[in-house]
Amino acid sequence: MNTGSPAIEDELPVEDEWSPRWHKVVELTRAGHSVRQIAEIVGIQPRSVTRIRQHTGLTKHYVPPRPWTDEEKATAKAMLDDGVSYKEVGRTLGRDRHKLYKMFPGYAWPPEKRAQHSILIKQLNRIGVKP
Repeated sequence: MNTGSPAIEDELPVEDEWSPRWHKVVELTRAGHSVRQIAEIVGIQPRSVTRIRQHTGLTKHYVPPRPWTDEEKATAKAMLDDGVSYKEVGRTLGRDRHKLYKMFPGYAWPPEKRAQHSILIKQLNRIGVKP
């Protein structure tokens, strides 16, 4: 089945040469439709929609996370040593807390400490104090 997309990157059509199908995929993408929705509307496979989006420059390219600085690592370790949760450390540093679990294992609060914290937060909320 011909999807209207060339097989060789050097032979990619310029915008003036795009097929009506390519124009429709671009239009629907800009309108906020998902790959699956566009595939159903246009009558092509989802993979074809993805390829057309790549060829027309509409896909978001993966940007790898920036490396951790020594200062960030030291700050994270100090905060965890002080009893701050992974979630709060991640939020403070603007980093993924799941990566913190891997980099600094063993700092998770035990269930009883989590329960005490939850109770304290609820009590503060009841009296109108923002923690």
